[in-house]
Amino acid sequence: MEPLRSLSELEDLPADWTPSTIGFRPPAAVDVERVDIMEQLQSLKRFDVEGKISGSYISTDGVSPGIKIQQKLFALPLGRNEFEVGKSACKVAQANIQDVEMGKVQLINPHWRTSVMKGVTSALANMGAQIGQFHIKLVNMSIVDGPNPRPLETQQSPGQDNHFANAFVVLPSDRGNANFKARHSGLSAEYGLRDSPLFSTHVVTLYTGVREASIAAVDGPICYLTYHIYAQSRPYPSLKNLTGPRGEISLALSAWRQRLSAGARPGPSTPSHFIYQLDSGAPIEEAYKLDGEPWSVREPVGIDLGWIENKKDERVLCHLIPAAKFYGFEVLLAKLKITQTCSWEVYREFEYYETVYQEDDYEMGEEGSKVKTSTKWILTNTQGDEVEWANLVKIIDGNVRQQRAIMNDHLDLTDNPNQEIEVTSLTQYSDTLTLTSTHFASYLVVVPFQA
Repeated sequence: MEPLRSLSELEDLPADWTPSTIGFRPPAAVDVERVDIMEQLQSLKRFDVEGKISGSYISTDGVSPGIKIQQKLFALPLGRNEFEVGKSACKVAQANIQDVEMGKVQLINPHWRTSVMKGVTSALANMGAQIGQFHIKLVNMSIVDGPNPRPLETQQSPGQDNHFANAFVVLPSDRGNANFKARHSGLSAEYGLRDSPLFSTHVVTLYTGVREASIAAVDGPICYLTYHIYAQSRPYPSLKNLTGPRGEISLALSAWRQRLSAGARPGPSTPSHFIYQLDSGAPIEEAYKLDGEPWSVREPVGIDLGWIENKKDERVLCHLIPAAKFYGFEVLLAKLKITQTCSWEVYREFEYYETVYQEDDYEMGEEGSKVKTSTKWILTNTQGDEVEWANLVKIIDGNVRQQRAIMNDHLDLTDNPNQEIEVTSLTQYSDTLTLTSTHFASYLVVVPFQA
């Protein structure tokens, strides 16, 4: 399903707009029968708006791979003689681009793999890839001698969805200018490979699936090793986290709609709703702080898409709204004000009524006092029009109070930066203190369309 480029696109669309289905292939029925709807929707949490399609690292540890070709041991930095020997062991290729036959290559230094793993780990971190354990596999050795860019391998190994990235390890050599470039769906990366080329190993990592990537030797030949990188545990890092998990969203909503159409009752396999806590919140909440009024007297304000400023929230909505509309679901926005209060008695000096109490000195449930919680909700459609739906609000409220079935849940009621304290009654010897804590939160709610 083609996502929206930005939420502002909806401002110019009529209420009965139809999502673009260019190139869209609906999920197969057999897939829909087996799909775990909520598991597929978990992909929304993995959007990485700050991530990159590629990362780099420059290693100065001086470790050599110990390349041995035709009984000749290569020294670093590589010179013209080494390149000529390497070319003699190459397959037939373009004039300035050659791949060495891997059966003729030996890497005899046992410390080389540790050095590469360190470089790959650092490069993955620099591209923002969230990865635990992984392993690498050497698949190619290439020589580029000339300014024509060498297209790089970017495809995933067939049947191996844990092959999430490749690493290109450029060996030290007597070269001048060289560079790496990659592009994918408006995202790009470019690195010069000329920093200390005689003594440094340059490691570049790249997600599989990137549409265009190349390496060029503008001034002097270069030699690089290609490694496949395999994740050892799920969820695997993926280019989809940057560009959008369109397939997972479509699959989840397609399965949800088909089960409802078949008469399935709401339950674990067929949810009645989906709730996602948005990260947006600062614009309204900062305004509350600026005008000086206590948070406890503020009322929740209905929100619309124009209020969404968080990049991740916008990406989630841009991918979710078209698919939801296509499969007959409503996307609603909910603003919550949740207030907690507790009261307890504090003894003081006789008739000393001027005692000053600081809210930061106390916490909710002080002295074993009972905590009372109240909520107020404003439910709106994406245009900001208020929606009356008491049963749905009751369900959402129950989920929030019990802290369950909410994706991206980060409402922390133990964090109380907006506490207020007041004396609500007094005697000659004591004061009754009431502590109030107020939080605001925003949610995305998806429900089947109500005719």
